[in-house]
Amino acid sequence: MGSLIEELRRREVASRAEADRLRSRIEELAEELARAEEQASPLRFRCSNGRKRVEPRRRS
Repeated sequence: MGSLIEELRRREVASRAEADRLRSRIEELAEELARAEEQASPLRFRCSNGRKRVEPRRRS
């Protein structure tokens, strides 16, 4: 019976570690997405006729 409880605890620890890893990755991806959206937003604007026009991408 003790080994079953130990196995459940081990799985819980592993699951919590995986959840923490995934939360960290989600945070990284959210930051990456925000940067990409920030870079893209000044590239788009409306022409006087209402059509979208895209300027050439600037190199950093």
